[in-house]
Amino acid sequence: MRKLSDRGYYAQYLHETTDTIWLPSAAELNGEFVNEVVLGQGKPYPLFNLNPSRIKKNQNGNAVLYWTRSSGLGLSHFFTYVALNGYVYYTGGGASSYSVAFGFCL
Repeated sequence: MRKLSDRGYYAQYLHETTDTIWLPSAAELNGEFVNEVVLGQGKPYPLFNLNPSRIKKNQNGNAVLYWTRSSGLGLSHFFTYVALNGYVYYTGGGASSYSVAFGFCL
């Protein structure tokens, strides 16, 4: 699957990769902060059009925070993530210990 991603800090250009598994972008998850990231990182997946559909749970059934592949526009240390309520936000500090939820083709 071809994916477009930003290159981080003040990125104005996208980088294309061909991946068998990937992290979704804020745009693919219908993120509310999509204007805060570099545009062109994919189209929204209909599966994720509601917040509850973006919530991921661990083996104990608890909702978890997880990273997307989108960084914050113009901010070298800001990255987007999905919160426990299913909203897409961005945060400073990519060192936070969040989960990842891979996408893949069947």
